[in-house]
Amino acid sequence: MAENAIICYNTLGFIARTKYNKSKEVFQMKKNSKNHHAGRIISLLLALCMVLAIAPITAFAADSTVRNATELEAALENADCAEIKLGGNIETSWVLDVERTVTLDLNSYTLTSSASDIIIFRVRNDGNLTVKDSATGGKIDGQKKNGGFEVKGGMLTLEGGSIVNCMESDGDGSAVDISKTSVTETSTKPIKYGKFIMNGGAILDCKAYDDGGAVDIGSGCTFIMNGGTIGNCRAGSDGGAVFIKQSGAFELNGGLIRDCSAADNGGAVNIYQDGRFTMTGGTIKNCKLDGVGIGNAVYGSNDKAVVTMTGGTFEDCGVFPYSFDEFTVTFDSDGGSAVSEQKLRNAPAVKPTDPKKSGYNFAGWYLGEEEYTFTAIVTEDITLKAHWTPTATPTAINKVVIENVKFDYQPGSAPQATATKGDSEAYTFYEYWEEWAETEEGLVAVKFWYSDRDVPENQRITAFEEGKTYSYSIIAEANENYTFASKDDGLSVMLNGVDYTDKSGVILDGTGLMIGPEFMTSKKPATQKEIELIEINNATLAFKDGDKPVFTGTTPNDAPYALVFEEWRTDGEWTRSDEWFNDADHHGDDKDITAFDKNKSYNYNLYIKVNEKGKDEGWYFGSNTKLKINGKEVSFTNDYPDEIQVFEVKTGITMTPATSPGEKILGDVDGNGELNINDVAVMQLQLDKLYTETFDESVADFNGDGEFNIQDASQIQLALAHLV
Repeated sequence: MAENAIICYNTLGFIARTKYNKSKEVFQMKKNSKNHHAGRIISLLLALCMVLAIAPITAFAADSTVRNATELEAALENADCAEIKLGGNIETSWVLDVERTVTLDLNSYTLTSSASDIIIFRVRNDGNLTVKDSATGGKIDGQKKNGGFEVKGGMLTLEGGSIVNCMESDGDGSAVDISKTSVTETSTKPIKYGKFIMNGGAILDCKAYDDGGAVDIGSGCTFIMNGGTIGNCRAGSDGGAVFIKQSGAFELNGGLIRDCSAADNGGAVNIYQDGRFTMTGGTIKNCKLDGVGIGNAVYGSNDKAVVTMTGGTFEDCGVFPYSFDEFTVTFDSDGGSAVSEQKLRNAPAVKPTDPKKSGYNFAGWYLGEEEYTFTAIVTEDITLKAHWTPTATPTAINKVVIENVKFDYQPGSAPQATATKGDSEAYTFYEYWEEWAETEEGLVAVKFWYSDRDVPENQRITAFEEGKTYSYSIIAEANENYTFASKDDGLSVMLNGVDYTDKSGVILDGTGLMIGPEFMTSKKPATQKEIELIEINNATLAFKDGDKPVFTGTTPNDAPYALVFEEWRTDGEWTRSDEWFNDADHHGDDKDITAFDKNKSYNYNLYIKVNEKGKDEGWYFGSNTKLKINGKEVSFTNDYPDEIQVFEVKTGITMTPATSPGEKILGDVDGNGELNINDVAVMQLQLDKLYTETFDESVADFNGDGEFNIQDASQIQLALAHLV
C-alpha cells in the first residue's frame, strides 16, 4: 500500500509540474489525437490513485519526511500535511507554490533549484509558510542565480535555518520579495498584502542588482524582524539589507543587521517616499555606502519618510548613521521609573508603558500645562513630564517565600519554570538564567532565559552546556497598593527553605525585589560522599583575662571543606574571625568582644562549608560527620542539620579566661594557677581530714556560700564537665 501511495504522489507531481510548465510556456502539449489519448491516460491514472491510495495518502500525511522534489511538491499540495521535514538535500527545477498553512523543517538539509533566474518559493493569497530548522545547518540556497521567496499576499515566518546566496538580477529583494496580490480591489477579490516575520535564522550573502539586497517590502506590506541575522547583503542601488516602498512598513524589534552595503543610499535600510521604519530594538552594525549617497545605516527623506525609533542601537555606521533630521521626545518621569527617549520624523510620539513611582498613581504625560495625547506629528524637540497623584498607604510585604527552585541542572538539560510562591497575592515573580563568558572586558552575560518571556534564538539558553557558568535569579514585583518592607522592618526572604534575607544579592526598591544571583557550573553529577571527619588545627582555645581574641584555626590543605569563620560567644556578645561579620549591621543589639573577661565563660563555635573542590567531587556534611579540634574529637550541636553543604555548629568547648599572675583563682586550692580535677581531689582529701597540708579555704568556697564544704567540690566537677 505504501508503494501505491508513492506512485499516486509521483503521478500527482507529474500533473502539477505539467500545469506549472504550461503557465510558464515551457511545457506545451499539441492539440492532436496523441494528446487526446494522453489526457485519457491521465484521467485513468487519477481514478487508479483514488482506488489505491485513499488509505496510503493518510499514512503519507502522518510521515511528512520528503527526500526529493516530487515528494516535496506533493506534500505541499496535500492539505493533511501540516509539517513537512526534509529527509535529505533536495534540488527542484520549478517554483514551489504555497497557498495554505504549512511548516517546512529544513532538518539540517539544503534546498536548491537547478533552474536559473527564478524564485524557489512563492507564498500566495492565503498561503502561510513557516520555515524552521530542528537540527542545525539547514538552508535554502539560491546559489547566486536564484531568488529565495516571493510573498505575494501571503505570510512567511522564519524561525530557523538560513536563506543564503540569493540573487535577483532584474528586481528587488533577492531573499524575500513581499508584495500584494493585485493593483485594484473588488468586492469579490480583495487585495491581500504580503507579510514577513523573522523570529530567528539568518539571511546571508544575498544580492539584488536594484534595491533591497535581502528584503523588499512592497506598498502596504510589512516586515517584522524580532530576531535572527541579516548579514553581508548588497544592493546595486538602495537598501543594502531592506528596501521599504511607499506605504510599506519595517519593524525592527530585535536581531542584527550587519556588514551590508548599497551603491547609492541606505547601507542597511532605505525608506522610499512615505515608507515607515520603526525601531524598538535590535542592532544595525558596520553597514556602509560605496558611492556618495547618504545614510550608512538608514536613508529616508526629511519630507516624507515616517520614522519612529524608541530603542535599538547603531554600531560602526559612521558619525551620522541615518540621513534624516530627527526630533527627540524626552520623558521626565519626575522621580518615577526611567522611560527611554524617542527619535521621530514625520510621526507622532508613541505612548510608552506607564512609569511607576512608589506611593503614587501615574496621572499622564504633560507638555507644559496640558496633557499630551500622542496624536500630533512631532515637529520639534519636546520634553514630556509625568504627573502623579498620591496613593493610599501601600500594604507592606514582610514575607517572601519561593519554593521548588531547581538549581542542579545537568549538561543537556533545558531550563524550566519550576518555582512556586506561597499563597500571597501581594506579589508576582519570574525566574531567569544567564550564561556567562570570559571576555577582554571581564565576565559578560551572553545568553539568557526568562520564565515569562521569549528571547531571540541567537541569545537564548536552550540547554545547559558542560563546563559553562550560569547564574540564576528571581525578580519579585509588588502588586498595586503593596510594597516590600525593608530588612530593618522585618522582611523575610526564603528560597527553598533557606533564609536569603541577608544574601548580598537581595536588592530592594520598594516595589521590586531581586533574589540571587546563584551561580552554577553545569557538570556531570559526581557520586555523593559524606564527609566523615572535619579537622580544625592550630586553634587558640585558651586566653587570659584582658586578652584580645585571636583566631588561628586552619584546615588541612587537601580538605573538601573550608573554614569560613571561628566564633567566641557569651551572653549578648560575640566576635568572629571574618571581620566582615563584625560590623554594626551584623551585631545588631549584641556587642563585639574586644577583650576577654575572667568573670565570663565563652563558647567556641564554627562555620564551615564545602569548597568548590568538594562540590565537584560530591562531598557533603551528614549525620555521621565528626569534628576534631587540635587533634581531639569534640561534641557539637548543629542547628541546621538539613544544610548538607554548610556545617554551622556550636562546639562543646567552653573557655573561662585565666586570671593575671599572682591573683587567686577561685577553686585553685593546689595553687598551680588553673582549675582542674586535682583541685577536686585535694578538696575531698581535706574534707576527709586526709590532706596533710593547709590551704586558704576562702579559695575553696567555689559556690560562694561563705563556707567550704562538699558542695564546692561538686560544683567544680560540674564546671569542668561544662554542665554549669
